[in-house]
Amino acid sequence: MKLIEIPKEFHSDATGEPFDRCVSCGRDLRDPSVHYFIEKAVRNYSRHRTTDTIFEYAICFDCYMEVHKSLSEESRERIDAYFLRNVNMLARIRLLGETATPDMDRWLSRCLIKGVDRCETSEYQIMCECLGDRMLLTFAPYLVSAEAMDEIAGLLSNRTLDALNGFYDDFIGMPPELLPLLKDQPHLIL
Repeated sequence: MKLIEIPKEFHSDATGEPFDRCVSCGRDLRDPSVHYFIEKAVRNYSRHRTTDTIFEYAICFDCYMEVHKSLSEESRERIDAYFLRNVNMLARIRLLGETATPDMDRWLSRCLIKGVDRCETSEYQIMCECLGDRMLLTFAPYLVSAEAMDEIAGLLSNRTLDALNGFYDDFIGMPPELLPLLKDQPHLIL
């Protein structure tokens, strides 16, 4: 398993620094034994050639598993089948493992599922997997476009949508005016 320095793309936009706490339990993410995920959702304003981060967070593996368990079995099965049909994970793992130097632009330039260029989608989410102050190169990092998120949303049960919305409400700390943008929209923690 290859480890690299966590790229700036996965630092907190709010602080400019690496994430240091789990959004759910507050665990110290700088501990080299702590396995965690970082996710960011980004709105793309292609006409103006700018972006805006909608939300960002880091979550430790234990808390991630708690959220994952709260999803319905039906939703988890549908999502797993969707990814198996649409993503060649072995090729992705090989690509990341064979790269001598990190190339975030290449790895995050297109949707993992639809192949849509990140500049051509209205919104996208990026995700990576980390261990302490290092990023793991497994199948992540990756980008998922709004087009793929819409398809994934169609796979989710009401129970799963409620669990995800509860996670947003409890831990992301979104301003109330932005919450309607996220309702019924899955995020990569799936």
